[in-house]
Amino acid sequence: MDSGALQKVIKAVKSRYPRIDSSSPKVTTQGNNYLIIFRQKTNLPGGKSLEQIIRVVADASGNTLKVTSSKG
Repeated sequence: MDSGALQKVIKAVKSRYPRIDSSSPKVTTQGNNYLIIFRQKTNLPGGKSLEQIIRVVADASGNTLKVTSSKG
């Protein structure tokens, strides 16, 4: 995946999930598509933390095919 296509996906995801603004994605190949995983850990009151994971499947041109997220 070229950097322009990756930036297109990152921009779309960050506009939908603004809390993951500081996380950098991990990109892996899945056949003809790419799996892009964002992780964001948030500290909660009482010393606990919550991790939100966003998984995006996109094609080589940066079109988002599927987005799933954890409850975080």
